[in-house]
Amino acid sequence: MNQAGIISGFENINVGASHEEMIPYWLGITIWGGDYDGLVSERTENGIEIFKHKVFGGCVINHNINKGLPFEDNSISNIYSSHFIEHLTFSEAKFYFREAYRVLKPNGVMRTVCPDISIWIKKVY
Repeated sequence: MNQAGIISGFENINVGASHEEMIPYWLGITIWGGDYDGLVSERTENGIEIFKHKVFGGCVINHNINKGLPFEDNSISNIYSSHFIEHLTFSEAKFYFREAYRVLKPNGVMRTVCPDISIWIKKVY
């Protein structure tokens, strides 16, 4: 990732979070289109647009993770994602996990939540 695309100042990221699932002191990473009430756009010193929520205080960026995670190596303490990984192809998932490993600090925590396939199989069969 080139330096122009680097975000700093966050240690916790929520990958695949909706712009409506913002957590204070965490940066959500998602893709969405349109304008949403309550979000205020700000630019980092290198021009990256970050949206802050007026009420909740969380932040989110509109970013495709297939372009890489926009952080320096070993700079993130916690990576969380919920019901996100199943939307990626196998090669996209491998790339995402490599990127997560790259940006995660030593002894950092990564938690990935995905649907329980057995629940869906039992509903169908």
